[in-house]
Amino acid sequence: MIDTSRGAIKRVSSGDIADCETVYLDYTPLFACYRDELLANAVLEANALVEKAVDPNREFGADLVLQQAATYRALEIVCRASAGRELASLNGSDKPALAWMKLAHDYGERSEKLISSFRPPCAGPSAPVKS
Repeated sequence: MIDTSRGAIKRVSSGDIADCETVYLDYTPLFACYRDELLANAVLEANALVEKAVDPNREFGADLVLQQAATYRALEIVCRASAGRELASLNGSDKPALAWMKLAHDYGERSEKLISSFRPPCAGPSAPVKS
């Protein structure tokens, strides 16, 4: 008997497997690892997004808050890639992909909150002038 939710295997007395018999199992890991290339690309993309948003001179490496914002942005990108991988797996459920997207959204919000204090305030449109 296999309980996939807990990762437990139990031999039942009425089963065909005898005591001391070897059983080989094939499995697909729940959490796949990520290639270094994916992570490096996510970091590069996150850094570019932060630079574009608030630091065109590329000086944010000295500011810990902007580094943290870039880290959250990279995690958001990785989570979105994970959601795409889950949808492509054709496992019949979109719940894992939705969970990854929720996590990506949360990381995106954290990043945006940190970046927002570095953005210059938006000036509204100027009042019309009678000429």
